[in-house]
Amino acid sequence: MVRITIVDFLSTIYLWLLPLSSLPLLIHLFFNRKYKTIDYSSIEFLKILKVDSMKRIKIVEILLLILRTLIILFIILMLSRPVVQGSFGKAVSSSNPVFCLIAIDDSFSMTRSNNMVKILDFYSKDISKILNTLPDNSKVEIISLSDTTKIYQGLSQSFSPSLLNGTMKQSTSSLSSLNHYMDSIKNEFNKELHLLSDLDTSLFLTQKKQITNDWNVFIYDIDKIEANISILDVKILNEIPMINDEIEIEVTVQNTSLEDIKNSLLILNINDINVGQLQFDLLPKETQEFTFKTILSSSGEYSCEFQVIYDNYFGDNSYFFPININSDIKVGVLGNISDQYYFLENALKALKTKNPNLTYSFENELKNNQNALVNNDINFIYGFNYIDDNNLAPAIIDNFNLGGHNYIFPVSDSFKSNKFSDFWDYFSINLDELKLINYDNATSYQLSKKNIYSKSVENMFSTKNTDETIMQMHKYFTFNDSKSPIIAVNGKSVWETLNNGEGQINLLGFNLDLDWTDFPVRASYISFIDRIINSSLNYKPINLSVGDFIFRDNNYKEIKDPSGKVFKYINSKEDYRIYQPGIHSIIKKESNTNLYANISLSELTRSKLDKKDIAKYFQRYILIPNNADLGKITKEARIGVELWKIFLYLAILLLIIEMVISNQFFRRI
Repeated sequence: MVRITIVDFLSTIYLWLLPLSSLPLLIHLFFNRKYKTIDYSSIEFLKILKVDSMKRIKIVEILLLILRTLIILFIILMLSRPVVQGSFGKAVSSSNPVFCLIAIDDSFSMTRSNNMVKILDFYSKDISKILNTLPDNSKVEIISLSDTTKIYQGLSQSFSPSLLNGTMKQSTSSLSSLNHYMDSIKNEFNKELHLLSDLDTSLFLTQKKQITNDWNVFIYDIDKIEANISILDVKILNEIPMINDEIEIEVTVQNTSLEDIKNSLLILNINDINVGQLQFDLLPKETQEFTFKTILSSSGEYSCEFQVIYDNYFGDNSYFFPININSDIKVGVLGNISDQYYFLENALKALKTKNPNLTYSFENELKNNQNALVNNDINFIYGFNYIDDNNLAPAIIDNFNLGGHNYIFPVSDSFKSNKFSDFWDYFSINLDELKLINYDNATSYQLSKKNIYSKSVENMFSTKNTDETIMQMHKYFTFNDSKSPIIAVNGKSVWETLNNGEGQINLLGFNLDLDWTDFPVRASYISFIDRIINSSLNYKPINLSVGDFIFRDNNYKEIKDPSGKVFKYINSKEDYRIYQPGIHSIIKKESNTNLYANISLSELTRSKLDKKDIAKYFQRYILIPNNADLGKITKEARIGVELWKIFLYLAILLLIIEMVISNQFFRRI
């Protein structure tokens, strides 16, 4: 935002000499104050004099008077060093010290490197150029934008590049933290901010106001990244990855440069084994999604990584994530009569052959050991009165609060309503409002996906056709006081869900046996039970970014980062901060856990701030172009454009003119 204002003078003392510009006039008046009479010997000389000659002599004298006055005036103005004020208003002397704050953007987007890049190597030349433009005895502070760490503090002439300690970060930077730091600097004059950044929009995300206007701001657009591909995100499209089922993985990549990308290679590694790759092209700034498919034949956690093989900026060429195939699955089945859960039991037997880590327990074992009931991942309960009749309400509620899933089915056309039920009162459910809908033997209700109001439940059914019949319902209960309908028939809910964090109570108005539906004899039944069981585990990997903290936990002993460095909680009172992407292993007292961290999406995405938007954040600023004459720009910004050379040239020119006119004039005389 360059602004041209009034003319000022750096050496105003010489302006006291301005009266000297009147000397030619005074001299002229002094020597022409009286006339001297000369007697001519002959009147013949009077004929030589012409009236026009006298007039010409007077004009020449006046012209010489003006020229000599201007010459003296221009010399005095030259000595006064006039300037045209430029970018930052009032001009200051070039020898006046300034307070210089150099803020370096040390975020990931500057280097996109997977190694620790030294600030000395990356910024030393740029900082030295800035310091060379400062007047002597200027105060200098150099800070990093990521955490406003002070890298250098002292006088400009005392600086040495070797004092630039520290490394570039793999986290984000924020202009708002810089703003707070600048606000804390009160007792300084001629304050300058030199901001060195690639001007990625991530830097400005949290800044909501302009930087205070008592700072003169120089912005350096430092963008050293050329042809580059960045992996932005990875999504597992399956809601519940399962053994021997096709798993779809979507990866998003972006060409962050202004060059065409040709023949780049994208690789999927699972447990350090290459399981798939594809070749692709990208236009400048283009973003694309690619889908990989794989099948995993055993349970457990799989460490996965996408890699791009193309450029030398390796920091954004990898993305780490887990795929968790549920391992230990504990299922409880509760009912008075085994015929009520005959089909469920057979489905569990079939699923156990596929997943040996699946265990299930029945009524006798669970009633005698309610701790097992509380710790189950999922419980199937047959009978609306079963929980109250067997005093299991506290155990089921504890299981629910701990994140367990419970499915409650009816077993008969009628049931007794207990007005003092602890369980149903806890969930504010009135069983008296349930209404039985019973079809005769010749008819039934054709349930399809149109009746399902939950995407997660919809995915549990194998059918993809919206109109295809999922099951024929012979009878069912409806819930008039609907809280969260999952499935509705004729506008009435037949499946209700109550949630508490990860815990669920599912109240179904129908049983999954042949008295109520034909679903048990359909091919999709076992797959449906498998998806219900897997959904109860609620494994959702935590997306961590570099810069995040892993807070203290009494069960944590130590954390090992991807480079093998160990952080021991026992010896530290601080929380663990993630400084690099990759797999961070948490060693607990009884087990180990892996956490997967990546570069923040705001740093991976390339989005440069529009030059027009810079004015939203800075009132007085200059954007320094690449390869610009930094000394000239900063000098003109501080003191304006000096005009003394112009007055010198004018004085010399007028002096030459005066000499020529004087010489010709006196020759003729």
